[in-house]
Amino acid sequence: MTSERVEYEESGWYDGQIWIKPLPLKEKESLIASIEVKPILKNLIQSLSIISILVLSGMLLFQYYNF
Repeated sequence: MTSERVEYEESGWYDGQIWIKPLPLKEKESLIASIEVKPILKNLIQSLSIISILVLSGMLLFQYYNF
């Protein structure tokens, strides 16, 4: 999302081109990424980490009390 270049192909590998983004578009994408995308990813990673810790601890407790 925040790369400086966009590679695209019109109909096949032989006619691909590279488009360099203008500065205002790069600034806009960077602002969107920092305000909207990064907080969502942070919350998602934190939630998945907590869930995985709970699942692993549940598995360990299940194995411990089974013996």
